[in-house]
Amino acid sequence: PATFRDPPERPGAIREGGAMQHGRTADAGAARTRRAASTGSLLVAAAACVAAVGVVVPATPASAAGTIPAPPVVGELATHIALEQLGKPYAWGGAGPDAFDCSGLTAYSWDTAAGADLSLVAATQASADVVPTAGSSLEPGDLVFYDDPGVAGIAHVSLFVANDAGSVVESADNPALPVRLQPMGWWTSPPVAMGRPLVPAADAGFPAAIQDAGSGYDLLKANGGVDNFGAPWHGSLAGRMPIGAGVDGVGLANEPTTGGYWILSSDGGVSNFDAPWFGSPRASGGPGANTVANPAVAIAAGHQGVGYDVLRGNGGVDNFHTPWHGSLAGRLPAGTVALGLAGDSATGGYWILTSDGGVSNFDAPWFGSPRASGTASLTNPVVAIAAEGGGYAVLFAGGGVETFGVAWAGSLAGRLPGDVMAIALAGVGGRAGYRILESDGQVASFS
Repeated sequence: PATFRDPPERPGAIREGGAMQHGRTADAGAARTRRAASTGSLLVAAAACVAAVGVVVPATPASAAGTIPAPPVVGELATHIALEQLGKPYAWGGAGPDAFDCSGLTAYSWDTAAGADLSLVAATQASADVVPTAGSSLEPGDLVFYDDPGVAGIAHVSLFVANDAGSVVESADNPALPVRLQPMGWWTSPPVAMGRPLVPAADAGFPAAIQDAGSGYDLLKANGGVDNFGAPWHGSLAGRMPIGAGVDGVGLANEPTTGGYWILSSDGGVSNFDAPWFGSPRASGGPGANTVANPAVAIAAGHQGVGYDVLRGNGGVDNFHTPWHGSLAGRLPAGTVALGLAGDSATGGYWILTSDGGVSNFDAPWFGSPRASGTASLTNPVVAIAAEGGGYAVLFAGGGVETFGVAWAGSLAGRLPGDVMAIALAGVGGRAGYRILESDGQVASFS
């Protein structure tokens, strides 16, 4: 019904942000994130670990006090950091930054990304440091565990990068073999367990999305909090997002008439703040919607700000008070997922960005894509798309920007530290230029 809000906004919500520290949100500097899927199902792992004899994977461990299952945006930063270690040598017991064994690489990547306190023993990581994950719902950064024929217990751990049953970044127990990309099934036996690492609860405040707000911009955090810069604050879901249950804030869209916005959560919920509510995938349900394996991933305001469209991981688009222009549901290659949605202000159509660098147009002109131009790569994947000046811009994890149908205004390529990545992109109100949100909470503007 039109009176239902998803979830209802609660009056008197505490405003949690807005202060700036050297160009970043006051609480984001302590956390680093990312949200990108990459092409080619990968695991990042270093050398085979010595098995802990007699250790087996237990039932789902309870979250340690003060920890939560890592939000997807944090897992993707851990993946980015692991990929930065490609080519480094194997060393038994190596925990970085110069050499690694298998559990040393996973522990280093997660500690650097999020301050996660993972054990340096693969079996202990499996039993105490993760919450189990099904293979169909693996996300970047999840840990994948293997046993070894003839040896009891967990023998090896690797870090999942993307989901096409493809590869791992691996360094076998051989000093001659560095950290490298390998097929997911390269080990002597199939995976026996998979899990999402536990991270400090404070990591729920990692930045997740950025949205132009006319006079300024708004930043969404994984816990549903919103920080506003040069624009009015309209409310947030801080304290109400069930992030510990695996539900995260993933998208933000501005309503230009009222200046309010809509927040999209990964379970398909759409919450409205000084903007009309028209429905949500969570409320409407439908085949394949709102599952862990097919989360909501992006939201875009409709033509002239009327209504909104929601993109799901399988490429499906749900429209709310907007015309439906088409989708990629049932058409994506195995292992490719939808990442971003951008509306064309001229036609009312939209563009969908996929993890292989493809851009698909629906009632909107096509100007090209990273996949077509050959610029998309496994180690520097695409992460976001934004409409800009009649065309669109695509952001890469390394901070690079490729523009299509519009002039290039600059990028952060080659300028980000190894433990920071680009995670989101926003246009600037139909004008030329864009803003890049970094995983450490900083925002870079280009015009």
